[in-house]
Formats: sequence, structure tokens, C-alpha cells
Amino acid sequence: LKFCLYCWQLRQQNEIKADAWAIVFGATWQSGERESLLFMARLEQATVLAMFDAANPRFFMFLGDDWSRYNALPEMLTVWRGVCDTMERRSEGFSWSRDRRWATWFAYRNASNHVDYDKGRSAPQLLSAIVDKKDVLGIVAQEDEVIVRPGSVREMSTEQLPDGNFDRIMTELFRDITGIVRPGYGLAGA
Repeated sequence: LKFCLYCWQLRQQNEIKADAWAIVFGATWQSGERESLLFMARLEQATVLAMFDAANPRFFMFLGDDWSRYNALPEMLTVWRGVCDTMERRSEGFSWSRDRRWATWFAYRNASNHVDYDKGRSAPQLLSAIVDKKDVLGIVAQEDEVIVRPGSVREMSTEQLPDGNFDRIMTELFRDITGIVRPGYGLAGA
């Protein structure tokens, strides 16, 4: 994270090229146990957008076939985002998914991580929306992530997901998506 922020200072001073910045930025975006390592810096949304704008997208999407997957996106696409009822600005986040199952998994994970002390456990919600390809800042094959310019989604709807044993639900979703059995994945002890 420190290296990324140092490189960001260099990029702002035009001391490193957009290609090099994009590789550092992309690697930092994809690093982290429970969220992008970049979010640990608690940067303003405008700063993160400036970071994307300063990066060459081809080099941000440097892993596997991310760049070719990006080029194959339709001009409009449906995206999903897993949130919970106690999250602020739920629809304004960067990270969405093309895979409804991954977004559902994140809804349960987010609900398990956000506790409202007045009402208890948060309720998982699934947002769905339409986004134009021009507003897609990048994609990451892992979790079928679509990084979206905040505020650019439209025709959004919210689905309340069923309550239940979050650990069991998340384990079953993870197994369904990946084929890997990993009990409690995404909850305490993961």
C-alpha cells in the first residue's frame, strides 16, 4: 500500500508513466484479504477516480485475460452488488460483479461484517443495475468484478435476500461458484 501511494505521488508529478502506474495500481487493487488493499488508505472517492484516470487501462487489467474480457464487454451490461441495509452509499461503490452469485456472496459477507447495535445483524441486499461500458473503469476475472465509475449505474433495483445461517449460505455459494469446499469462507476464521 505504501509503495502504491508513493507511486501515486510520482505519477501526479509525472515522474512515472501511466503504464507503470497502472501496473502498481492494478496489483494494489487486487491485493488484500477482505477488500482491496487500496481501501485501507481510506482515500476520498475523487482521489481513487483520479488514480483510475491516470492509469493506462490496458496495464491496469494486466492479469490473465482481463483485457480481452474487457474488450468483449457489450456496450451496456447488467451488474450486481452485494450490500447490506446498514451500509452507507450502497449504490455508489466501485466494485460490482457480472456474476449474481458472487454479488450474493458479498451481500452475506457485508451483512456479517456490519452490525447495527440497535437492531442487531444487518440484512443482506442485492443491487442490480445497468452500466454503460464507457463507465467501466476495469474488470478483474476473480469474482467477475466490474469496476464501475460511482454514480454511473442506472435502472437500479434492490432485492432483500433471505436471512439465515450466513456461514452455511456463504459456504454453499462459494462451493457453487468455485467448486471448492471451504467452510466459513468469508466469515470469522477465513
